[in-house]
Amino acid sequence: PIESRNRSHTVVPKDFDILLRCCEKQENIITILQFIPVIASVTTQEKLAVLELLYSQFGIQVLCEAAGIPKEGFYSYIKWNKWDNSAYAKHREELRETIQEIFDGSHQRMASMLYFNGVDSVSISKRLGHAQVSTTANIYAHVLEGADQRNADILSEIFLKKA
Repeated sequence: PIESRNRSHTVVPKDFDILLRCCEKQENIITILQFIPVIASVTTQEKLAVLELLYSQFGIQVLCEAAGIPKEGFYSYIKWNKWDNSAYAKHREELRETIQEIFDGSHQRMASMLYFNGVDSVSISKRLGHAQVSTTANIYAHVLEGADQRNADILSEIFLKKA
């Protein structure tokens, strides 16, 4: 413990930690304010747009305090602006494409496993949810060719053994 100047209060490490956090918060506020040009003359929408860019670097409490905006206003802006935000839309599209690839890949693997294990096209088509067998055959033609080659190899073995 360190005694203070007036000796009526002893400073303990906990007090020092609190003071350190307050200093860090003030430094963050100064950094944020440097991003918002002439804060008094900027509209709330402009402030929110800048805060959104800093959202991943600073806590909401510090951002809102620095810009003088209520947290509720920032939350509402983020929630409603996400649908119009092109970066967010791009990220959402990338995720959609990844999910589609995974889904298509799982269907591909399932169809291949079924074909190579001798399951008929009608059953596979139903399993995949295709209305017509021709849809399945068109999509998985390359798998059918591989399965057909395997069947040809099996037939060759059968006939060559008997001969």
